[in-house]
Amino acid sequence: MNRFLQMLMLLWWSMYGTEAPAIIFGQDVEHSSTNASASVVALQMPEIQPDGSTHYYKGSAFLIAPNLLLTAGHNLAYIPDPTQVEVIFSSTPCWGPNTCHEKRVKVAKAVVHPQFHQVEGGTEFDLAIVKLEANAPDDYRTIPLIDEKETLEANLLHVFGFGLDHDVANVPLSAFRLRTIALSALEPNYILGSKQKFWLDQSNGGICGGDSGGPSILVNGSSSVAIGLAIHVTYSDGVSHCLTKSAFTDLKFFKNWIDSVLNAILR
Repeated sequence: MNRFLQMLMLLWWSMYGTEAPAIIFGQDVEHSSTNASASVVALQMPEIQPDGSTHYYKGSAFLIAPNLLLTAGHNLAYIPDPTQVEVIFSSTPCWGPNTCHEKRVKVAKAVVHPQFHQVEGGTEFDLAIVKLEANAPDDYRTIPLIDEKETLEANLLHVFGFGLDHDVANVPLSAFRLRTIALSALEPNYILGSKQKFWLDQSNGGICGGDSGGPSILVNGSSSVAIGLAIHVTYSDGVSHCLTKSAFTDLKFFKNWIDSVLNAILR
């Protein structure tokens, strides 16, 4: 595994800090087909180890169509064969081999943004579109993306993910479960679509390892719209700092690219 990939894995799957579960200081979410959490799914990325065993990296994603997902580009950019990635439909995934007999679907195709790359302390253009081999179960729902014609401000957002704030080796896999928290924009009245990513304040809690690819959702009355997806926290000296601020890909900024890829995939 190259050094860059190792650093990304450290950023998202090896943690720094307390034993509090992530989303740090968030709330557990029980599956319900009537709310936005029913669009959020878990990703399991296998990697064969030198001894022949399989290690499973973990991430988050969300449904934008019955067989289409959005997730972070770095979840898939370094996987040799994305078709081996499994999407798990459960708020409490049974990670590893499917001993729980839960609904799982393999990835049929993954398209990572062609400009995805690392920068000091994070990533840029960190976005991927995933097509599944089969549709999601009927009790899951899609969530609409922000319309490019809408002018919205990212003030208070609800974020979802399957992460954890601890060294993965020291906790049971059952600790990785769907959680949510409301976060405020670090830049007041940030206008969506003006930059390729935006920042949220998580000095009191937020995303951490395994939450990458999870959505940030703007709730307006009875309607919800996805406006971003989790990509990274602050990072220095080989350590991820999950109680400072977090970066999210701005989906409105990428709406034309998303539409063009979806048109090609759906032909």
